[in-house]
Amino acid sequence: MTFKVWIDAFIKPSETFAAEKANATAGKGSINFFIAGFMSALISYLIFALFPNQFFSIYGYQPSTLPLPLSDIAGISIVMPVATIVIGIIWTTVIFVASKILGGKGNFTALLYLVSLPLVVFSLISWIPYVGILVMLYLLWLEVIAVRESQELSTGKSIATILIPPIIVVVLVIIAIVLIGATSI
Repeated sequence: MTFKVWIDAFIKPSETFAAEKANATAGKGSINFFIAGFMSALISYLIFALFPNQFFSIYGYQPSTLPLPLSDIAGISIVMPVATIVIGIIWTTVIFVASKILGGKGNFTALLYLVSLPLVVFSLISWIPYVGILVMLYLLWLEVIAVRESQELSTGKSIATILIPPIIVVVLVIIAIVLIGATSI
């Protein structure tokens, strides 16, 4: 696993995912998630340290706690990577189940690994204002390609695999809000 593979997964995903599918392990995928989470934590802290007023104005905090205590930095550096692994595994499980419902033939390990590959590059550039939104949309496309390559689905079914779970969540939230609202009348 090298930086070149991460960049290739970001720049030429179809070829990279097809080539890397055979190298997939859950350990490699988890390491990618961990590194992406660590890089996100590090970049967040650097932005916070260099531009505290802008950081605080975005999140609504007062800059009276500068600099962050070392314990906070250590905590962020551990919590963020672990949370990234957990969320990555949960999201991969959800899209794996959706892919199986739509006829996917691949295994979970390949999907986990391929989904994790572009995340390190994503974590390095997603913080850039406005570019981050475009990169996030591009990351969704990379997930579609990861599903297509690892689960042997068509592009259309791969798109459905990525879009259906969030749509279901939104519908359930709307139903819950309506039901809660109806019971409070």
